[in-house]
Amino acid sequence: MWWYLLANFNASMEQIFLHYNIIFGVDLVGNWWQIFYIPAGGIFAFLINYFFSWLAYSADRLLARFLAVWTAIFMVFLTVAVWVISGLNI
Repeated sequence: MWWYLLANFNASMEQIFLHYNIIFGVDLVGNWWQIFYIPAGGIFAFLINYFFSWLAYSADRLLARFLAVWTAIFMVFLTVAVWVISGLNI
């Protein structure tokens, strides 16, 4: 996600679309650097889930694996969100 965003967005862009709603259309506009909140949130979720998975692995392996799978699914959804939002701005 980081490489894709860095390739498509730069400091010369003044305002970009940050959120799209199917009912209202674009409902959040911001600066170009705010688009990087999405992958930053993904890294934050990955680290939190990794930490809790590491803590729970010795007690409950199923929960640890569930957290790992959930993190992978969450990253797929974030990647799709980045792809859609960058498609709105290009």
